[in-house]
Amino acid sequence: MVSFARALRSCRQKAGLKQSELAEKVGVTGPYISLLESGKRPPPADEVTLRLERALEVPPKTLLRLAHIARTPEDIRRVTDLERLYAEGRLAEQQQAERAEVRGRGFRQIPLINKVSAGYPSDFTDLDYPVGVADEYVVVPDLADPNAFAITVCGDSMSPRFQEGDILIISPAHPVGDGDFCFVRIDFHGEVTSTLKQVFFEDDETVRLVSLNRRYDVVRYPREALSGIYRAVRRLEVL
Repeated sequence: MVSFARALRSCRQKAGLKQSELAEKVGVTGPYISLLESGKRPPPADEVTLRLERALEVPPKTLLRLAHIARTPEDIRRVTDLERLYAEGRLAEQQQAERAEVRGRGFRQIPLINKVSAGYPSDFTDLDYPVGVADEYVVVPDLADPNAFAITVCGDSMSPRFQEGDILIISPAHPVGDGDFCFVRIDFHGEVTSTLKQVFFEDDETVRLVSLNRRYDVVRYPREALSGIYRAVRRLEVL
């Protein structure tokens, strides 16, 4: 089976696009496209993969199918005719049934989308958080927000409140106020990054991002540079 990385590179070359040109069309960075094609980064979230397909003008699901299969654990792939089940829609049906069973017990499966740096803003590959086949989940008491997602904290800039390895539940539906701890997505000068910070709204134009570890500098961004500010509502600690 052709890998997602090889298929992406082949499709880009057939389209006659440079990595930087494809990145501009999709809204990501050139280095990120390079990491995808080398296999050093896993396939992106479905929304980004669909943008890649549209930019490359390939048939629908050309890359999406490979991305779903790549995110499925190897031991499952060895014992399952994954391509046939995916084509028949049975993988999605099974996953929906499992989520419904969990919800029936008063819990929800929340997609764990990525690790996020608590230090200085760093590359964030999943620009959205749709639920794909065989994504990783955490189970939490039911939340009203259907778009809730989870992140894993990296670094020490938010210690001692948040430690590396802590899993935070993020809810886009919850209002954000001064002093809230938030997952922040930054789109500044064409570079998409993300971070976990305490957020303060200085005025209508500027947002201040503060680390609890004072070794890290306070940073400020214009409001329009922040494409997402989502509040952390729960924490799952690593003991």
